[in-house]
Amino acid sequence: MRAKSLVLVSILALLLSAPATAQQSIAPPPTPAPRPDADGLIWEVRPPLGDLTSFQISDYRMVVQLRCRVANGALVACAQVVDTPTAFLEAASRAASAARLAPLDQGGQPTDGREIVVRITFPIPVAIDPSPAPPTAIILTSANVEWLERPDSARISLLYPVQAFRQGLSGQAILDCIVDAEGRLACLILSEEPAGQGFGEAAIRASRLFRMAPETRDGRRTAGGRVRIPIRFDFTPPSAPSEPPN
Repeated sequence: MRAKSLVLVSILALLLSAPATAQQSIAPPPTPAPRPDADGLIWEVRPPLGDLTSFQISDYRMVVQLRCRVANGALVACAQVVDTPTAFLEAASRAASAARLAPLDQGGQPTDGREIVVRITFPIPVAIDPSPAPPTAIILTSANVEWLERPDSARISLLYPVQAFRQGLSGQAILDCIVDAEGRLACLILSEEPAGQGFGEAAIRASRLFRMAPETRDGRRTAGGRVRIPIRFDFTPPSAPSEPPN
């Protein structure tokens, strides 16, 4: 009789322990804590990558910096840190609005009310699966477009690279540009001569002074079109000071 009682007690103990074992086996793993970024900020939702598909721009890489204020974890009142083409600025602002910060940073300090600089990256997309080719940008030519704003040689000379001017060098750069909805240009340096003297960067600054009409001379829309712009910098020696009167 005693042996039967021991067997029943053992079976009962196994039955009571079974649900606990099953419960332990299906318990979800703990959620890892978000890792802080290089600035010690903890993101509940990190800023997504920039998306330019609505502007029909798909093969330009850029990093846009925005200075934003934190309000209850959201990024508000964002402004560009440096001059940025309109299409990139609008897309970066949309990406920043989707991000959310934790209420405390890595050091335990509150983030609410703080001003931070957010970097939104626009990567060149890489197709993993075959997909339809994106629409080809319209190739615009200087002979078929009208410029609402275009800098003259005197305005461009104000952007002359300092070191090249001191060395008496002339140069030029060719830019490959996409036209946004406002006629402004987002450009990359296609070539520069001589290389390494700053003419490409100076040409990029000059490109911000251009604005194209919304239609070509034959009635096609220019937004989303691609145009190549050569910009030349011709060195002119400064005038020698006049001799003082005797």
